[in-house]
Amino acid sequence: MHRLNKLKMGFILLTISIIILSSCGKSEKSLGKQGDLEVSFGGKVIEEAEKIIVEGQSNLIENARVNGYVIVDDDEVLSETTELTDEEGNFTMEMEHHQYGDAKVEISFDFKSTLQEEEVIEQYGEGGQDLEGDFVYLDEHYDMEQISKKAVVEVPLSTESEETEHEITAMEWNEQPEDYGDTRVWIEIDEVENDEDFFYINGSSNIMEGAVISGEYSGSSGSDQVQVNRDGTFKMEIPYKYDEDAHFEIKFRPSSGQWATIEDTYGKNGEKLVGNLVEDLGSSLEAIAIIEYDE
Repeated sequence: MHRLNKLKMGFILLTISIIILSSCGKSEKSLGKQGDLEVSFGGKVIEEAEKIIVEGQSNLIENARVNGYVIVDDDEVLSETTELTDEEGNFTMEMEHHQYGDAKVEISFDFKSTLQEEEVIEQYGEGGQDLEGDFVYLDEHYDMEQISKKAVVEVPLSTESEETEHEITAMEWNEQPEDYGDTRVWIEIDEVENDEDFFYINGSSNIMEGAVISGEYSGSSGSDQVQVNRDGTFKMEIPYKYDEDAHFEIKFRPSSGQWATIEDTYGKNGEKLVGNLVEDLGSSLEAIAIIEYDE
């Protein structure tokens, strides 16, 4: 009987050990090993009556500076803060609540607008050039010899949702097109919605990440200018006006102050562009997609 009790106790301790090891493994797997160049964020954003609290997790090294923003009306920063990660990569933020309407919380780890400690720069490279992973985006690349990257996560806060706690997860992107970065450029509009003020456009292309493209609606005088996402997709908001015969024009002009990578790929004046979207402007070439729209 005494031996049986020992066996039972041993089995219980073994089970507990397996559970502990398993949970540790899951935590490390979800965020990655601390200090990895493949940066990950986790945790949650909590909405309270007058404030927003971020209980953040990451695999960043200690003393990495992360910035938090509450953004309304697409680009207006209502509230912001800056914090350092602790010895486990965690951080806590507190910001003003927007109270009404939709908003988003943005958390970023960058080197272009933020002064990072020397040990952080040594870990992730000058300008964050060694950063990798689903949370990482190009931040600036005007010099072929120097690239700046940032790790960013956005958490949307919708008036249509009753949830007050929101999980921090990476944005889901499409696979890059097989001809991503090809000089035979294509541009498509995948979805268009509108209200009385704007057209809301979701589009796709094989244009490289960070390239600036512009869009306009021939039936209105407004336009929008955005950067292409890492998978070639883009979103635009163009002022709305009803017009039965109007169409959209999406333009890509490599000569308009683009990053060095864009000028190198497509030519400083667009001289490497080919295909049926290319138009000669005299001193430069651009790609223009004319897309009919039937309301």
